[in-house]
Amino acid sequence: MMPLTLAEVGEENIIKKIGGKQEVKAHLETLGFVVGGAVTVVSSIGSITKAIDDGAAGITGAADSTQSLAADMADISNRMDMNQEIVEELQKQTKIFANL
Repeated sequence: MMPLTLAEVGEENIIKKIGGKQEVKAHLETLGFVVGGAVTVVSSIGSITKAIDDGAAGITGAADSTQSLAADMADISNRMDMNQEIVEELQKQTKIFANL
């Protein structure tokens, strides 16, 4: 006999015993968990944990990309300011040469 938590995903198992307090046993019975009944694990905590980890990695990657994009935008904005200063200086010099 082994706990359901050790059962392999997709493998059918026969319930030999239901442990816990009476109220838990009664609740499980209403869900169809009865001694002698068959149960198949469709997902395990390991696969759920992996899915959560994968989701967190995706969110972290998106956050990193967003942070990088924000830094790039700040750099572009700074360069545009510099270009504007250059344009203004060139306009001043053009006026000076035009008045010579």
